[in-house]
Amino acid sequence: MNRAALEHLLRAAAALTGESTFYVVGSAAIIPSLPGGMAIPDVVVRSREADLIPASGSTRAIDLIDGALGQDSTFDGTFGYYADGVEFSTVSYAPDGWIDRVVRLSSEATHATVGLCMEPHDLAIAKLCAGRDKDLEFVRALLETSVLEADVLVERLGKVQAPDAVVRLARQRLAAYARKDR
Repeated sequence: MNRAALEHLLRAAAALTGESTFYVVGSAAIIPSLPGGMAIPDVVVRSREADLIPASGSTRAIDLIDGALGQDSTFDGTFGYYADGVEFSTVSYAPDGWIDRVVRLSSEATHATVGLCMEPHDLAIAKLCAGRDKDLEFVRALLETSVLEADVLVERLGKVQAPDAVVRLARQRLAAYARKDR
């Protein structure tokens, strides 16, 4: 996923649903926070999908996105990337207040559509807690860049509403990754 693909998905989702604002969660949310000119590890941008939550929360809009822009759709076959329409509950391991820290993606290329992308540290916390291999690779790669700060991640882990075992494991992962970076 790159910026042009994400902007295209936002435009397409807006045209399809009539919505003008979408939360971008999942790995595509990192796109507007990547510094220009920096070598970005492939694992950070390898995903072909963007998870979009209509700001209204409309299940109709979510269904439209999945049907017309989703995986294996004509859109996906034509462009090689796709959108998943998802609900706010998808972001179950995000730190409290994540919505207040989003990174706004709005450009000439998005037309009047706005993408509200998870802030990188909030995204990393959600991925550390989810703990899937692809999520952990993503976080490790971002820690090797200047995009994430370990101190901020530690602080945000204290704001996650998750079972103690999940948070404890996320802390252990983060500590191990931080040691490897030294």
